[in-house]
Amino acid sequence: MLFQGLLNDEPEGSIGPIANSGAIMIENLGNFDIGKDQMTQEHKETIVYVTALLCLKFGLTPSIDSITYHHWWHYGTKQRVLDNHNKYSVKSCPGTNFFGGNNTAHARNNFYPLVVKKMEEIRATMR
Repeated sequence: MLFQGLLNDEPEGSIGPIANSGAIMIENLGNFDIGKDQMTQEHKETIVYVTALLCLKFGLTPSIDSITYHHWWHYGTKQRVLDNHNKYSVKSCPGTNFFGGNNTAHARNNFYPLVVKKMEEIRATMR
């Protein structure tokens, strides 16, 4: 019941009402900027697995519109800026070394394909 209640509330992340509307926020523990925490293989697998499960649950296809990074939102205006920002107006979250980096190309080329593959693996076990 507690989990259900949490899914009915919008997250209170720092990226503002546009990003938070109808959203679920996942907090991946660690500082995944270059030169900081090293993500373990288990951590990577868990992030991909949980993201895949949420995408399946809510009928989402991984994309910049369905899985968004804090890094793509301006601190002050709370508007989505994607890769069009200066480094002082956005967070580095999820990290400059998160599955290769934190820009939209890194997400499209490195993170989303892993999530899609995991979604396919999970679907195959449900047949």
